[in-house]
Amino acid sequence: MKINPAKLQIPFIASYIGILIGAALHIFDLTAGFWIFTVSAIVFVVTRIITLPKTDDKRTRRLYAQLMIGSGCLLGTIYLMYVGNNAWAVTLIISAFIDIWVSFRLK
Repeated sequence: MKINPAKLQIPFIASYIGILIGAALHIFDLTAGFWIFTVSAIVFVVTRIITLPKTDDKRTRRLYAQLMIGSGCLLGTIYLMYVGNNAWAVTLIISAFIDIWVSFRLK
């Protein structure tokens, strides 16, 4: 079964917004922030994995591999939030930097 990537734009965008809201709420020590962030990050990673292109272009594959590293940083952010370590902000910033970097390189 082939999934149309255009149908995954809404969950992808909603998960980005949820990540921002969850991180902001977590800064103010609200428990809901962790859960919003967790669900949003998992949806984000799943949609990113589903929309990986099937290509033989090494440049494109390398850039999408970098995006997978950024997605792994989001999962690391979930863990660091769960254990109460304040370093979660570092992994979140790394993930954001990778996303921005690759978005300019894919054009």
